[in-house]
Amino acid sequence: MRYLTDALKRHGAIAIGYTLLTIAYTYPIVLRVRAAIGGQQDVLEHYWNMWWVGRAVREGLNPFVMAYAHYPFGLPLYYHPLNLTHGLLSLPLQWCCGMAVAFNGLYWFAIVAAALGMYALVWYLTHQRLAAFVAGLIYGFSPYVAFHIHMGQPNLVAIEWLPWYTLGLLLALRRHWAWVVPAALVLTINALTDWHMAVFAVVITAIVALHESLRLRQGRAILGAWGRLMALGALFLALMLPVLLPMIQEEHGGNAQAGRPLSHPIWHSTDLLSFVLPSPFHPLWGDWAGDIFFNHIVMPGIIGGIASVGWIALVLSLTALWRDPRRAVLFGAIALVAAVLALGPYLKVNGWYTADSERPVPLPYLWFYQLPFMNVLRVPSRFIALVMLGLAALAGIGVAALWRGGFVSHRSSRVQQLMAGLLVAVVLFEFWPRPFRMTEVGPETTPAFYHELARDPERYAIAEVPYQSPRSNVMQMTHGKATLGGRIARDIAHPWHDARVFGPLIRAVPPEAEIAAEDTPETWRAALACQNVRYVVFARQPFRFGDAPGLEAAMFGDLSPRYEDDQIRAYGPFMDPPAEPYWRLHPAEWYPVEQNEQGFIYRWLRNDTATLEVYPCGQTDVVLRFKALAFAQSRTLAIALDDQAVATVTLPADVLMPVAVPLTLNGAPQRITLRAPEPPITPGDLGIAGDDRPLRIVIGNVSLAAPESSPMSSGASPERVNVTLSMTHGQR
Repeated sequence: MRYLTDALKRHGAIAIGYTLLTIAYTYPIVLRVRAAIGGQQDVLEHYWNMWWVGRAVREGLNPFVMAYAHYPFGLPLYYHPLNLTHGLLSLPLQWCCGMAVAFNGLYWFAIVAAALGMYALVWYLTHQRLAAFVAGLIYGFSPYVAFHIHMGQPNLVAIEWLPWYTLGLLLALRRHWAWVVPAALVLTINALTDWHMAVFAVVITAIVALHESLRLRQGRAILGAWGRLMALGALFLALMLPVLLPMIQEEHGGNAQAGRPLSHPIWHSTDLLSFVLPSPFHPLWGDWAGDIFFNHIVMPGIIGGIASVGWIALVLSLTALWRDPRRAVLFGAIALVAAVLALGPYLKVNGWYTADSERPVPLPYLWFYQLPFMNVLRVPSRFIALVMLGLAALAGIGVAALWRGGFVSHRSSRVQQLMAGLLVAVVLFEFWPRPFRMTEVGPETTPAFYHELARDPERYAIAEVPYQSPRSNVMQMTHGKATLGGRIARDIAHPWHDARVFGPLIRAVPPEAEIAAEDTPETWRAALACQNVRYVVFARQPFRFGDAPGLEAAMFGDLSPRYEDDQIRAYGPFMDPPAEPYWRLHPAEWYPVEQNEQGFIYRWLRNDTATLEVYPCGQTDVVLRFKALAFAQSRTLAIALDDQAVATVTLPADVLMPVAVPLTLNGAPQRITLRAPEPPITPGDLGIAGDDRPLRIVIGNVSLAAPESSPMSSGASPERVNVTLSMTHGQR
């Protein structure tokens, strides 16, 4: 406690100074802190991140599994830039002052904490106040920070933990074992903030470990340092294990979509010219530099590439390497390694990608990309955050060296103060940005219908057609209901993406023919009620994909909207008890839908086994009914419920047979398996050209309902069907 009090007395004014500068630097956020949030492009997605963390904490949910998206399955967020650290830190502000204040306040926190972290690091290195203060300015207020505020990416503004980790690591290796614990804690906080920050911290650790090994020289001292590093790493892994294990499982399960092809880091690499380009956000030369950066160096659609490290920072860094190489070499190595990695897999100069030339210039990032999990990083230019850490520390060492030198130290205190003020002013002037763009988030931006849903305490889901991320994310922050859609940075397909009824809603396309006995708007709406999807909301604006108007006409052409304004049209509520459970099939297990001349819609089993997945809606005793045909020979069809055999049916060759099987459901999702063990026959085997598919059994007219409500009579007679049924490839 006494140490903290002394630190506040000695350095409290520095914290106040950084805070005031941060509020001015992020203008006009301070004027609209409740009604708008800083940045555009990705800002609403990150705004939703913060809301979800708060919701998860209030409801005791795992914040890394978004239970309110991709209904009813949820959406894993392990590879998503969730920024859990800032989400948790924002909770007091969320509860007392609202979401917008919390979001903007975390921008301020990140910048102030980053500047203070660099101040603390350089104070430890130099014990020179001006040197530490200037280093904090360079690190906390760089064009890199301005760029990511401009883009609305607070997870990449959150560079504040890196200097604190670097300081803790140096103290752990140079002073006492006790520093291992806080260093591991800060490393964990880095990882929970953004995976980029975890990678940057690992790079710092590797360089520091090598530097300390060379500095210590004695074997016993080196072993002691490496022992502390191993303890730090073990503690970090133990703390992160609850997150790392699901990430590994998700990646090996093939669902993460986390790894990116090499083309991504190629296109999102840093142009060599951008290191010396002035800030494209400066109020004086920003238009000139921005035209070069956004219209020449960076191609349209690229969200990285910023460097603009600053001429003052470069000059001071070179001064440090010249005047105080013993202290400077470590941070020079960090800046150099990070700069090389920021250049990406192949050299890019003045907008020219050598990767596209006959003689591409390969760079070390090609090897870095091959390391485990490193293919997750798609934007090498984000290593500029680490470049700025190295340069800021170097600049601080350079300032300390200058102030110890004869030219400055022999001047009067007044002259030294004037020189210090001039240096601070020049650094701030070079980095100062024009006013940032803001994104409106007030209640007036949300349709009244969503405010009405927010007042409804019942739990249910809604379907938005099409799902518009990030707009739909922000609407969810108002209505608070689960959504059928969902989007994260590493897209994962909804399990029902191709399912009957729900697939068209997810893809915003008209309903497609399926092998259900009843395939009408009423049955589609009954399926919605079965799954507690109470409303379907159509956006009233043109879109680049799908056919939302066609879907709306097909599903709800006979209904009037429940709500309508200039933004949305909503239908519902769908609450009537459905006549049958919702079921879906897995398209990979079946051949595409076909239809014969008589209008019978059917599918062939693709292999010997295919399934129907059943989601009960309160029904227990039901009858599975369908029509089946065995191709070219008599076949047996074994039917099982969750791997428990319930019936075996013998089907004569080329006769469409009705099948009825009573089932008892247990209330949970269950799997009905249809298995035809006899070997398939291809039409080509029968001398029929044009179809080489191995065929076994046709299935159509499927229903799953209570006995009295079944649409197919149990007394239906077999139908003799022409064998050319299998040759009609008219897909619906």
